Amino acid sequence: DINEFANLARKIGSDTADVEVKTAAKELSKDVVETLSAFANGSGGTVVCGLSEKDRFSPVVGFNAKRIAEALSQACTDKMEPPIRADIHIEEFEGSLVTVAYIPETEPYRKPCYVRSRGPYDGSFIRMGEGDRKLSRYEVDRLIEERRQPKHDAQVIEDADVSELDPE
Repeated sequence: DINEFANLARKIGSDTADVEVKTAAKELSKDVVETLSAFANGSGGTVVCGLSEKDRFSPVVGFNAKRIAEALSQACTDKMEPPIRADIHIEEFEGSLVTVAYIPETEPYRKPCYVRSRGPYDGSFIRMGEGDRKLSRYEVDRLIEERRQPKHDAQVIEDADVSELDPE
């Protein structure tokens, strides 16, 4: 609920681990794709556009909710790999319109979700606190590895014989 979030954000003075605020006064910020990746690689989250964090989470004057909703939809579809199927709404808040995008968690077998133009190693993020952090090469490798069932137990162990198995 946008009202509950705004009340909490005003009390703590920042957005939260599961909600990111973007002013998006004239256009969508370039770093929104990092937030999309971060939420998709975690447990999901919400992007709210049209609020000003600097002005105590008040509505942005002149905000074009429809244009930003379309830009968010395009970013989710065209700039992310795999594409994100976000639930994007325009909602009323304190007499103004804001754009709210609910970003689902990407299925484990499709992770990492990354910024297409930057590739998986430079374009994969995770949400930590109120910020987006780039995944390390190790973390990206583990996500890719976890896409399928490991088969370590099917590997042949050199110099082993049946006597090493538990008889039970």
